[in-house]
Amino acid sequence: MFNYIKILVLALALSLGATLVFAWTGPTATAPNGNTPTPINVSATSQIKSGGLFVGSLGVDGGGLFGGSVTAPQFCLGSSCITSWQSGPTGPQGPAGPTGATGAAGATGATGPQGATGATGSTGSTGATGPQGPAGPLEAVSGTSGGACPDDGSVWWPATDCTYYGTTRWISACASGWTLVRIPTWIGIFNGNGLFYNCIKN
Repeated sequence: MFNYIKILVLALALSLGATLVFAWTGPTATAPNGNTPTPINVSATSQIKSGGLFVGSLGVDGGGLFGGSVTAPQFCLGSSCITSWQSGPTGPQGPAGPTGATGAAGATGATGPQGATGATGSTGSTGATGPQGPAGPLEAVSGTSGGACPDDGSVWWPATDCTYYGTTRWISACASGWTLVRIPTWIGIFNGNGLFYNCIKN
């Protein structure tokens, strides 16, 4: 029985030793390099942890320094807690900026409807009397004779045209309302057939 116990103890010792031999890894760098990082402890030495750290609660005796943003469902000062910041009062209005440049003129609008006709103005004063015109021809009485063909080439009313009979000009047409007549003459002026032509009022 005693031998059995000795064998069992020896077997356990050999097994543990073999396990330690296979589990042991040699150093990767010359001391003191390559040491295992110091675990978080209660010493007065400052420690830096590269990874995140989550704790159930956290208290500090001194100040706190955060390199990134800090988020929390609420912020408390003593027993007064808030979940969002209150809006501050509106600041004073700043001075008016300079007036901008005038914009381009818009297009001309459509012509509006014609307005109502205004009231008729008052009648102006009567103008001054103009100068009297020249006297018109006298109205001839029926049976009156008239007209001539002077040698200067003119035609006297009521004759409207003249023609030559030989070397003498005689009336050949009369104005409307007058009749060209042939009158026998004895005064020695003939048109070749012993007749004198004149205009007689109808």
